[in-house]
Amino acid sequence: MHHIQLLGVMVKIKQMYQLDNLLQNENKCNFDKMKKIILILCLIFSIAFVHGQNFPRLYKKSLPAVVKISTQNFDGTATKGTGFFIDEKTIVTCYHIADKVNTMQIESSNGQKFTVDSIIASNRKTDLIKFTVKEKNKTWFKLSDKLPKVGESVFIIGNPDDYDFSMSSGIVSSLRRKNSVQVIQNTAPCSPGNSGSPVLNKKGKVIGVMSYVMFVGQNLNFAATSLNVINMQNDSSIKQLTPIAAMISHREMDSIVDLAKLLFSKKDYTNALNTILPITKFADTTQSIEFTEMIANCHLFNEDYSKAVQYYELLIDKLHKIKHHTPDDVWIYADALNKTSLCYYILGDKNGAIDVIAKAADVCKDGLAMDTLRKEIYTLLIQQVYASDAMYKYSLNEIFEACLSWKIAKQYGYKKDDHGFDKICE
Repeated sequence: MHHIQLLGVMVKIKQMYQLDNLLQNENKCNFDKMKKIILILCLIFSIAFVHGQNFPRLYKKSLPAVVKISTQNFDGTATKGTGFFIDEKTIVTCYHIADKVNTMQIESSNGQKFTVDSIIASNRKTDLIKFTVKEKNKTWFKLSDKLPKVGESVFIIGNPDDYDFSMSSGIVSSLRRKNSVQVIQNTAPCSPGNSGSPVLNKKGKVIGVMSYVMFVGQNLNFAATSLNVINMQNDSSIKQLTPIAAMISHREMDSIVDLAKLLFSKKDYTNALNTILPITKFADTTQSIEFTEMIANCHLFNEDYSKAVQYYELLIDKLHKIKHHTPDDVWIYADALNKTSLCYYILGDKNGAIDVIAKAADVCKDGLAMDTLRKEIYTLLIQQVYASDAMYKYSLNEIFEACLSWKIAKQYGYKKDDHGFDKICE
């Protein structure tokens, strides 16, 4: 019996010993696995760190080879896109950017302008065009002669919306064929203005040209491949581009201005803006005032009051610098001040509105002495200015100041009294 019990104890001791060895081996195995995991994570993070460190260097190196392309179309609309140099005088961009354009302006990030010389090749199907410029550029990209791999990191530099020369990154999602053309699906964030952006690999080589975005899903962005650029054949189906050079003729200027005025008269303020903006830099002093006034009015009627204020104040500043004003100048000056005041009031800045109104009133007084033919117009404007000033100050509970403005409005013949100022100011 004792022998049996002793045997049982020995069996249990042996089992415990085996279990202990098993646990030790398992712990050792787990420890080895943990070391491997930590090593892999360290490797991943170190790669990510180095990869992240390359972003600024890649951007700085690539930026001089990228250009902003602004076009004016024959129908009066304007578009913006991106292009890039592949040698000292050759630019690549999307076909749809250059198709049916009247004028094209090309500018680098440092402000250098380039003038279109001639088209080398274009292909509507791949949405690509290649053309030369007259000026030389010092930096350009190399084109990759290989397709990228799915999962490979990509970077783009372009001009999305109003954020010129911005960089974004993503990965190659897939290589697809759309309408028998191979395209690179990628996740680098894109917006209007990114068309024509170079799609770069981590070495800074161009692997594609950003072409279009599908808005039905997220990050569905597609680029023509660099092989399409390399294999592009000459094609004369696209019309010759007309660049905006350092100067444009008076005839061209008049034509564009007439189109802008027509669009404005039809209350198509957005396209009127897009038509007039590209030529403002070529305007003389008189034209500059006319253009700035139109731009300000377009923003006002589009209810973009902040931008309207910006351009009205620019207009006022331009008029202020003129030494000898015409009666027209005085009228424009007073009108700009009055509309600036209106914008400030709508934006909730009543004090700003009142300050501007005071300036408008002073200008209107000068106008009375300068132009007797328009005395009635100036008088009506002064009436409105002081009547508005009275209402603004009354809304701030500044009764005494409101009554002073009201009495001046009355002196100039203002008769309408919807707010009962005659009684308040007795």
